[in-house]
Amino acid sequence: MTTRAADLFVQSARGLPLALVQIKNQEDLTLDIELLEMLFNYYGLVNSSVPYFLLFSQENGLLWDLRKHRHSKIMPDHMFPMDEVVKRYWSKLQPGKRLRGNEVKLVLFQWLSDIANGMIQPLHEPEITLRKTPFWHDLQGATVRLEEPV
Repeated sequence: MTTRAADLFVQSARGLPLALVQIKNQEDLTLDIELLEMLFNYYGLVNSSVPYFLLFSQENGLLWDLRKHRHSKIMPDHMFPMDEVVKRYWSKLQPGKRLRGNEVKLVLFQWLSDIANGMIQPLHEPEITLRKTPFWHDLQGATVRLEEPV
C-alpha cells in the first residue's frame, strides 16, 4: 500500500488519528471542486478513519468533519479566515506579501499546537468559529506532527 504524507497530522489525546492537514498556499484559495475531489481521492478521505480534514492557505481555512459525511462530502462544513493567525504568528510579514509553503506550515503547526495545549482562548477569528465545532473540543490535548504518513 502506498502511503501519502499530509503536511500536518494531528493525533488525539488518546493516541488516535484525529486530523489530516493540507496546505495549499495559493492566493484566494476557493472551493475548487476539482481540487477538492482530487484531494479527497488522493487521501482516501471518503472511507478514512480520520475524523477531520483541514485545508489551509494563509487567507482561508476549510474544515470537514468526515464522520458526518462518509460517502460523498466535498463541500466543507466550516470556512474561516486565517489572516489574523498569520499576523499573530508571523508579525514581520509585510502587507500584500505571501509566506512560503514551509512558513505557512510552521504558522499552522504552532497555532494548532497552541490550541491543543490550551494556550489560545477563542476571543478572535478563526478561533470563535472553530470553538463552535466538535473539532475544537477534540483538539484539546492532541499532538500536532509534521508530515505523518496516511
